[in-house]
Amino acid sequence: GIPSLDRATLGMRPGELIVVAGRPGMGKTTGALHFALSASVANGAVGFFSLEMNDVELAERQLAALAYQPRAQEEISYRAIAEGRNLSDAALRRLYDAEYACRKVPLWIEQQAGLTVSQIVTRSRQMKLRAERAGMPLAAIMVDHIGLVRPSRRYAGNRVQEISEITGALKGLAKDLDVPVLGLSQLSRAVEQREDKRPQL
Repeated sequence: GIPSLDRATLGMRPGELIVVAGRPGMGKTTGALHFALSASVANGAVGFFSLEMNDVELAERQLAALAYQPRAQEEISYRAIAEGRNLSDAALRRLYDAEYACRKVPLWIEQQAGLTVSQIVTRSRQMKLRAERAGMPLAAIMVDHIGLVRPSRRYAGNRVQEISEITGALKGLAKDLDVPVLGLSQLSRAVEQREDKRPQL
C-alpha cells in the first residue's frame, strides 16, 4: 500500500517471511495495520495475530486509517476515537463512513495473548479454509510481534534458538500456505546509547 516501498521491495510476495523491526513505540503496529488494510482491500482476507494489543485498540487504529482524508481540515487520531470527545459533526460523519467500510474489509484479528507458533500455524490454516469457503483468497498473515510468541520447551532459556525456531516455523507457514507472512520484531533500546543509530544484527 506504499508505492515507493512496493517498488523498492517488490511488495509482499507469496511464500515470503518479512520481518519489520523497530524500537518500542516507533509505529510498527500502525504500519503493519496499514499493510493489512491495503492487502485486505486489494487482495483478500488477512489474518492479524495481535499478541500485544486487544481488538478495541486495533479497531481504533483501523477507524483512524479509514477515516483519514489528506485534505480534511480536521485530523482524526486513534486517541481522539478512544477518548470519544472533541470530535466535530463532520469528523463523526467520517467515522460512521469508516465504520461502514470496516464491515466490508476481511481483516480477521486474533487477539489471544501467549499463543505458541504451532497455534498460530493451526489458526492460519483455519483462516485459509474460511477464506476459501467465502470465495476469496487468503492474502497475508501478520504476527504482532515475534517476541511475544510463546516458544516450545525444546530450547528453553536459549533466546536465540527460541527465536530461530519461531521464525523458521513462520517461514514454513508462508511456504505451506503460499502467502506472505509478516512478523514484527522489537529492537533493543540500547541503540539509543550508540552514536551510530544504524541497526545491527
